[in-house]
Parts: sequence; structure tokens; C-alpha cells
Amino acid sequence: MNQPHIGASRKVPSRARMLAMALVAFVFCCAVQAQAPTRAQIEATFLFKFLEYVEWPATSVSSPESPYIIGVLGSDPIATAVEQTVTGEQIRGHHIEARRFVDASHIGKCHILFIASSSASRLPAILDKLKGRGILTVSDIPDFAAQGGMVGFVERDRKIRFQINVDAAREGGVIISAKLLQLAQIVHSSARR
Repeated sequence: MNQPHIGASRKVPSRARMLAMALVAFVFCCAVQAQAPTRAQIEATFLFKFLEYVEWPATSVSSPESPYIIGVLGSDPIATAVEQTVTGEQIRGHHIEARRFVDASHIGKCHILFIASSSASRLPAILDKLKGRGILTVSDIPDFAAQGGMVGFVERDRKIRFQINVDAAREGGVIISAKLLQLAQIVHSSARR
């Protein structure tokens, strides 16, 4: 089974620096427009950038023309922000599509799935339904990564950071680059503690 790559070096790689610089540039551009980015816009930018640092099972991209799909499950302002962020964008030659899902049973092909806080009460059932599907699960639900989600957004010092659950990623067949892991707080599933 594929395992997430964990780098031994403490030096921040150039791609990770590029990710950080892109986020700083995004924030700066929004500030120049006299408007600070919303949390949804910042999180949508992270979702878009995650595409560069994650590998999915070979079956998840069936052809060179297949798009990468970022989905949003539930009701959340991030859905509109994701649509605005990915319009016209490409990663590794693949177009990127944004999709909205009302129910976990209707999730078809998807590479990254943001689970809205409106779905928090159903989180265990949702994560169970997505198990083994090779979908990077992301949310800002409190303790999301510790509950078995793969990437949880957290706010610290008025900045959006993220936690990565390496156990959940490994079990889901998703390989997260060491470059991204170095920027995250690593957590483990509650069941493994």
C-alpha cells in the first residue's frame, strides 16, 4: 500500500516555498484591491494548490483529457470560491472542475472533497462511505483530521493552517508529497492513539 512520503530534511523545498509565495501573492493582490480575502477564498486557494502535491491512484485519472475534480459536500461559501479559483486553470495538463454535492451517496468521480461544516453531524458516516475511494478529504470542521479526515484547516494566530492525518491518507490510497507534509501539523486518527 502506498504511504505518504515524509521527508527527513528540515529545509523548506523550493516547491513548498512557491506554494507559500503564491498564497502570499494572493493575499497581497486582494489587499491591493482594498479587500481582504475571505476565509473561503483562502481555503479554496489551498484546495487548488493541493492538486500539485498529491498523487491519486492511477484509476482516478482515466485519460489525459480527464479533469481534476474538486467537490464540495454540503452548504458552504467555499463552493463559490472554489468555482472562481479553478475556472480556466490547469494542473499537469488537466483542466480543473468544481462540483457541488448535496449527499455523500451522490459523490461520483472526485479528487479533492471539501466537507462543509453543515455535514459535521454525519461526518463518521461520510468518511466511512468515502473509505478506499482515493479522494483527498478536507474540511474546517473542528478536529477533522483527528476524526479520520485527511486534511483539516485550523486557524492559529489569525492565519489558516492545516493538519494532515497521515494514517487516513495512507488508508485512502492518497500519496501526499513530503513538501506539503513539511508545511502541516501531522496528526493521527483517534482510533490509533
